[in-house]
Amino acid sequence: MANSELAKNDEIDLIDLIKILWKKKLTVILSAFLFTIVAAIYAFTAKEKWTSTTEVIEPTIVDMGAYGNAKLRFAQISKLPDITIDTISKSLYAKFDRLAFSLNERRNFFAQSDEYKGLIQDQDEKGKRKILSDLITEDTAVVRPDPKKNTDMFGNRITFSAQTPENAQETLTQFIDFINEKAFELDKNEFQMEIAQQIDNLTNEKKEIEESLMVQKEQNKDDSKPLNVIPQSLPQTSSNSSSQSAQDSALDPAMALLVYGDDYSRMQLRIITGQINQLKALQNEVKGLKAQTYTYQASPSYPVQRDWPKRAILLIVGAVLGGIVGCAVVLVKFFLSSKE
Repeated sequence: MANSELAKNDEIDLIDLIKILWKKKLTVILSAFLFTIVAAIYAFTAKEKWTSTTEVIEPTIVDMGAYGNAKLRFAQISKLPDITIDTISKSLYAKFDRLAFSLNERRNFFAQSDEYKGLIQDQDEKGKRKILSDLITEDTAVVRPDPKKNTDMFGNRITFSAQTPENAQETLTQFIDFINEKAFELDKNEFQMEIAQQIDNLTNEKKEIEESLMVQKEQNKDDSKPLNVIPQSLPQTSSNSSSQSAQDSALDPAMALLVYGDDYSRMQLRIITGQINQLKALQNEVKGLKAQTYTYQASPSYPVQRDWPKRAILLIVGAVLGGIVGCAVVLVKFFLSSKE
């Protein structure tokens, strides 16, 4: 009986509240209207945000062009079988990937970008630092593919957000070009150092052979014991060609001269001289080469949908929030007046 009466009182109270709100509906409507106006002002004056997206993968043989061929020639001259088109592509892309994630490289790019220069007008030093920080960490994003989450994603996805769709697409394209240039410059410098090191190694080997030949020549003048006689303590030649090849590679120039004579040493000298000349020509050729360290899986997009502000959603939220605030004001005033 008591529960039934309590339920009846609750029902009456709820009906009374609805009647109160209905009587004060103008207050609720006015509150909703004011909040909607505020939301509309913000929605149509807030800075817009448009995001351009691209996806990049490892460069193809076409993207690497003559630079890839130069690396293959270096591998052939230096007898490095582990260097292939696939390893060259992976090496270039690894540098692109690393620099794209580098905050220092992003800072270097945005500090001289048109986007940054346009945003810092009339800003103090603190404001400029804030804008640069936002461009680096908030507006730019690089995401590596995750097979578990993104089955349709093959390469790194890079995005950039700006106040206009044109700026978003253009700045993202410039960022990709900047990272590509830095990554290729890094790889080319390393490649040139490898060529120079190989030339130095071959030059030293050439000098050792020349010195051995000079020593033999001097000894021959003195009618000394011929150096091309095989000492008993030295490795004996074998009829097995593969075994002899292994012995050849194990001998230094002086030992090879003792074992096989000056004809063999002169032949080695001609081979090494040819390798040095080829490497020097390659070294000069590489200086003028260009290559891409990536290829587009999807070019930088032109955004057709604004990320922010979502005007329709803001207007709806403003109207609903205004209505709630209006109802709260009416009910608070009613309960305060009823207590009095």
